[in-house]
Amino acid sequence: MSRRLVVIAGAATLAIACRFGTDLAPPLHLIVTPESLAFHGRAGDTLLPDRYLTMSFAEKVEGPWTAVEDGTWFFLSTDEGELPFFLTVAPRPIGLGPGTYSASISVVAGSQSVRIPVTLDLAPVASLSGRWAGRADTLHITLQLEQQGVAVTGSGTVAAPVGGVGVTGTWTDPNLSLTLAGPADTLRLVAALPNDNVLTGTLARSATPGSPTVPLTLYRQ
Repeated sequence: MSRRLVVIAGAATLAIACRFGTDLAPPLHLIVTPESLAFHGRAGDTLLPDRYLTMSFAEKVEGPWTAVEDGTWFFLSTDEGELPFFLTVAPRPIGLGPGTYSASISVVAGSQSVRIPVTLDLAPVASLSGRWAGRADTLHITLQLEQQGVAVTGSGTVAAPVGGVGVTGTWTDPNLSLTLAGPADTLRLVAALPNDNVLTGTLARSATPGSPTVPLTLYRQ
């Protein structure tokens, strides 16, 4: 073969190599949203609302994925599948005390890997025990409450004509239901604890269901 033919053959080979090189598909871009997950609850909670991850390739093509998590207080609905996918992350903070817990989820698809930070904040267990004071409509109210688990007992005073009352009821965070039994009348208090220092709800002038109610706000003293 002449030198000229060798040069032509080499140029043709280089051209073919370059052509095939430019035809190679670019790497796929993995998208996982949201970029982080944050759960909030109280110590003693065993079940919190699920959160979700949406996973797909930016190029809108299908493909397999796998996931690995390093937390002991949540689980994934599955750890593999085909993109696009909607992944459930279910927190189960059984036995955890107050504090902040950190973990992560790593999602891998093709040559791409995305790490999603996951945090859990558990506040101390709420307690109603103590003195509360405020008003319901024009009635001034003071209550001394004692909480033991879900049971609430105590005593208090409601402005005339009610007077002194004995208190019994139940507490399921954040909801409170109390019966205030006086010498001549019985009241029903239904409230919620939006934060550790305020109770907001309603007061019925009779314990009979369906009785008219007035707005109530009590403050921890």
